[in-house]
Amino acid sequence: MARPAKGGKMYGEIKEIVRSATGIGPEGLHVILASLAFLVLFALFRRPLVALGVVALLQVVNEVLDGLDDRAAGLPTDGAGMLSDTLWSLIVPVPLALAMHLYQQHRRKMRRRRHYRRW
Repeated sequence: MARPAKGGKMYGEIKEIVRSATGIGPEGLHVILASLAFLVLFALFRRPLVALGVVALLQVVNEVLDGLDDRAAGLPTDGAGMLSDTLWSLIVPVPLALAMHLYQQHRRKMRRRRHYRRW
């Protein structure tokens, strides 16, 4: 759900600049940026559920900042928009994190089996 341009606040202005420069809508930006953040965090931590947790936390912070921006501009809080933004942000990282986590568990299980076979 597209939101009206924010008035006067730096966070909202930065988001509008990124939207204008890329030509990508807000939903697309949520998907792309959250997926990219997840992959970078997974590369750093090598733990998909930790990376997913940080992405979810970043999304919550983003929505809090959006809400504060809306309030400062005298706009009502858009709960449906916040939920929509969160769903778009997590639509790729959640299944990716679960798949990576299951794969890591499978690899650990296979390593243990090979270790015990040698004895």
